[in-house]
Amino acid sequence: MEGDALEVVNVFLSTERWMGTYGNIIHEAKLQLNSCCTEWDVRHVPRHCNEVAHAIAKMAIQVNEECLWINNFPRGIADLVNTEQGSF
Repeated sequence: MEGDALEVVNVFLSTERWMGTYGNIIHEAKLQLNSCCTEWDVRHVPRHCNEVAHAIAKMAIQVNEECLWINNFPRGIADLVNTEQGSF
């Protein structure tokens, strides 16, 4: 996994349980990863390398119901994906 929040990345990589605000969520995520994956890694990346994920997270804050995109992404997200694909 990649993330632009260095503190969250460090908590994921730590062997100690974090008692911060989102500690239980991170603990549960680590349990799920350990139960389904023999190996996993978390890396810190600059936000400009993770613009699609950042844009989706910002959208999620404003959504009050479950969303499912099958073939068509919201315009702004599709544009970001196309831009990131062109940069590889």
